[in-house]
Amino acid sequence: MSWAVPGGQYLLEGASEPVPTSLLMGEPVSPGGRVLKSVSAFFLVSPGGKVMKVYDAPWVSSVEDTLYFGPIHQVVVGQLVAFHWKDVFDGDQPTTFGEQVLLTGLVAVSSNTLPFDPDAVIAAYHASRG
Repeated sequence: MSWAVPGGQYLLEGASEPVPTSLLMGEPVSPGGRVLKSVSAFFLVSPGGKVMKVYDAPWVSSVEDTLYFGPIHQVVVGQLVAFHWKDVFDGDQPTTFGEQVLLTGLVAVSSNTLPFDPDAVIAAYHASRG
């Protein structure tokens, strides 16, 4: 999926990855209550096809009895938001925290109308990172 960003840039959604439920103690949910089955990285791209910023796919970590998953990025009602999910062993229900709006004014656009090939831009970015 692709979005136009105010100022002439574009936001591209990378390949979807399944949520690593085998590493988590439950199913993570969005702040809106939707169960997350997959997550993605997002790429902020210039009109010339240069990746300006990457909003990485989330990672799993733990500290003592708490399991963390994040940052999770999603586009919700024209905004790119990020949040984290945590679950405490033998604790209350898992919760989300740290929600923040990263980009606003996003307008969905067809990948066919972009001034570059979005798949090629993302592939070139990954190739440059080895």
